[in-house]
Amino acid sequence: MLIGVDIGGTFTDIVCADPHSKRIHLTKVLTNYQDLTGGIIEGLEKTLSIADRKPDSIERLVLGTTIGTNVVVQRRGAKMSIFATKGFEDTLEIGRLNRRSMYDLLIDVQTPVFLSPRRLRVGVPERLDACGSVVKPLDEDFVADAVRELKETQGIESIAVSYLFSYVNNAHELRTREIIKDIYPDMYVSLSSEINPMYREYERTVVTAFDAYMRPAVERGILAMEARLREFGIGGEIHVMQSRGGVTSSSNAAAHPVNLFLSGPAGGVIGGARLAASSNFRDLVTFDIGGTSCDVAVIEDGTPAIRSSGEIADFPIRVPMVDINTIGAGGGSILRVDASGALKVGPGSAGSEPGPICYRRGGTELTITDASVALGYINPHRFAGGTFDLDVEGAKAALERMGLQLGLTGIETALGAHRIMNVQMAEQMRTLTIKRGHDPRSFYLMAFGGAGPLHAGALSSMLGMKGCLIPQTPGVLSAYGMLNADIEVELAENFLQRADSVDAVQLQQALGALKEQCIASMQRDGISRERIGTRYSADLRYMGQSYEITIPIPNEAVGTGIGKLADAFREIYLRMYGHSNQTPIEIVNIRCVTYDKVESLDSYCLQSVGELRPVKPSLREVWFLGERQPLATPIYSRASMCIGDSVTGPAIIEQPDTTTLVYPGQSARIDKTRNLILTGISEAYAL
Repeated sequence: MLIGVDIGGTFTDIVCADPHSKRIHLTKVLTNYQDLTGGIIEGLEKTLSIADRKPDSIERLVLGTTIGTNVVVQRRGAKMSIFATKGFEDTLEIGRLNRRSMYDLLIDVQTPVFLSPRRLRVGVPERLDACGSVVKPLDEDFVADAVRELKETQGIESIAVSYLFSYVNNAHELRTREIIKDIYPDMYVSLSSEINPMYREYERTVVTAFDAYMRPAVERGILAMEARLREFGIGGEIHVMQSRGGVTSSSNAAAHPVNLFLSGPAGGVIGGARLAASSNFRDLVTFDIGGTSCDVAVIEDGTPAIRSSGEIADFPIRVPMVDINTIGAGGGSILRVDASGALKVGPGSAGSEPGPICYRRGGTELTITDASVALGYINPHRFAGGTFDLDVEGAKAALERMGLQLGLTGIETALGAHRIMNVQMAEQMRTLTIKRGHDPRSFYLMAFGGAGPLHAGALSSMLGMKGCLIPQTPGVLSAYGMLNADIEVELAENFLQRADSVDAVQLQQALGALKEQCIASMQRDGISRERIGTRYSADLRYMGQSYEITIPIPNEAVGTGIGKLADAFREIYLRMYGHSNQTPIEIVNIRCVTYDKVESLDSYCLQSVGELRPVKPSLREVWFLGERQPLATPIYSRASMCIGDSVTGPAIIEQPDTTTLVYPGQSARIDKTRNLILTGISEAYAL
């Protein structure tokens, strides 16, 4: 059995692929904030019961975890010290002097000083020049004395070491770790030359500091989770999803916590890319709406966009990650009336505890889910696979009370809330696509997450997109994607040379060294060299610029230079910024990814494919924007629909993990790979 687990803000999703029957089993359980592993085990028990299997039949389990993100958001990381070159110990606090709000006189600190306050930052006597030559030797006695004092007086748990020019020569950082470990073998130590061996002192210090801040909690959390899963009876491999879209062993994940920030959302994008390719869709905007947030990403020519750095809580994190934009918009988004008497949606969420009012779990704040139930979009008896009955009357009564504040009926309030949320998400998609040089009208929209298909028809109409693709398992696609993600290791290093005069031999040697380090890491996890593939890329920029664009290097070009890499850079630059020129181009960093491809799940299905037959729907009164009364809407079961079946709107298509809303003017059909293809324009949401 192959298991994917995605721990979301409201639900924990379990996807189980059975290689013998070629069937996929799905389970959703409410996320247990007090005991995340307990919630996983509860979901596994239900899944294994459905599949009639035992825990020891699990050959591989892939986990999307929020442990690292929660450590940062909740600020409960380790008490951590930074060792920097003397004179540069305040790099973390000085930052780049950028201001998010130019005229805010009471602006909060914009650098992550909470990671290591001034009293815990140490300037170490040592110095290298830009070529890596020693200007001042490392003062080893100073390092030893500083570590003892910090441990004894401050009780530090971890240390981030970030010396000047250590990305060129890391001898001083390595020796510093040896000294620390000789005195305190259990001390956690993160070296910038291993975490992020590239120039830009502030960014390198920040990512190393985050690694040291997160590592104790993440390592303990992942290893404790693994221990309980082993105790449950799982004997197979346990992998963890990484931010860049690949998976790695639990031990490697625990040792590199900064690679886990987008552990869950990345799975959905990878799963979306794999499923879209099976239906011959190459250009898509994926959009994942769960209970708490909406994640948007672009897939171009079948490949998800990967960026070399991102932001977490507005702080720069220079690690590779799937290019995902997130806003606080989900099924649990809270409806409220602001001081001016206007209706607002989000970004706050009711989560799963207590959750929306209709959950009957003590929730008192109205949410988008309450509005969806009141409008007739969601079957109150089959929500989340029938996990619990929803309180329709309670949701309607709360909407009526809010409507009184707005001068609206409860139904008008619910329709308005949907309209507001859809507009917010459409603007997010416009920003992501147009900012990257893409026209959303040339893309399909892939909708997933528990609430994604409910909003897909409206969003595709607002953006004028070609249509929507809704996969077989939209409500649990992130967990499904984790089972489709390759096992990967990526390393990068600084390589500053002009592209038109690059030393081909030096480039080949540098990439070869990175490749061997990546392979060694994968071999430690039991992957044979014969199964490992390799991809290369480089970060390029026009000379004099401050930021780079990552361009793939074809494997065949590695031994002969970089060929047409500069031309590819100019083409992408032109698309992104609307202009290009003949200014010399330089390489800044080089990157290597090694991977082991996993078995495709394309041939797996949720149910047997039967003969084409008419679909016999039931009817339910449903409210649509622009209509003066509810429409008698056919309700279809997706499980009863076969390849080639189609329906026209208004219609609702239900399945255990989500609900698809087909607006008047739209139609939906099941394609040959059992994806649901939604086309047409809803006039109520048209541009």
